[in-house]
Amino acid sequence: MAKKLNNKDFMQELTAEKNLFQIYKQARRLPSKKFNNIATGITILLLMLYVLLNTKSELDIANEVRTLSNAGFVFTTQMLAFLLAGFTVAATQIKPELLKIMAQTTEEESQLSFLKYILFSFMYVFAIYMAFAIFCISIKLFASTGGLCSILLSWINIDIARIVKKWLVNVGFVLVGTCFVNSILLLKSFVFNVYHIIMTGIRWELEKKCLNRISSDTDQ
Repeated sequence: MAKKLNNKDFMQELTAEKNLFQIYKQARRLPSKKFNNIATGITILLLMLYVLLNTKSELDIANEVRTLSNAGFVFTTQMLAFLLAGFTVAATQIKPELLKIMAQTTEEESQLSFLKYILFSFMYVFAIYMAFAIFCISIKLFASTGGLCSILLSWINIDIARIVKKWLVNVGFVLVGTCFVNSILLLKSFVFNVYHIIMTGIRWELEKKCLNRISSDTDQ
């Protein structure tokens, strides 16, 4: 059951978060999508099975990781513009009167205001895409052929370096592949959220007009 906040509480809550990381932490309180969790879990299992059963060399797997990270970086940077446009469209559909009501009403399960509940669902996707982009660019910068990772591995025992390299490329392949799939799943949820918020804004206007019409007829 939703509860109404007083003016002081909701005013303080509106500006409680000071940076994107704090917003991400709060967004973790939102209920996760069951389908996304199952699909991500299956992806992890399949990728782990692949790296355990394949007979490719560490160099081949490393090249696959670099290829995936390149594709992931291009994908995330291009999609961030789309996400920003979608968020802008959704935000403009919410009228100020409805925003105020949502800001003053708390959703029971997450204990967030309905306004933050909606906005955090968008901010969470932004945070994940930005984190994935940073992860991919880190691979491009430090795990390239002859890059920092290769230099550091050359300083240690060759047998240990071989084990570490195999572990790194296998884990990197699973992580990049999983993040890629999860980003696509979040995009699906993002598109639905944009649709839902637009429909909510339209429904709010229609219901308000109906109530005004009923009130007008009653007065007459």
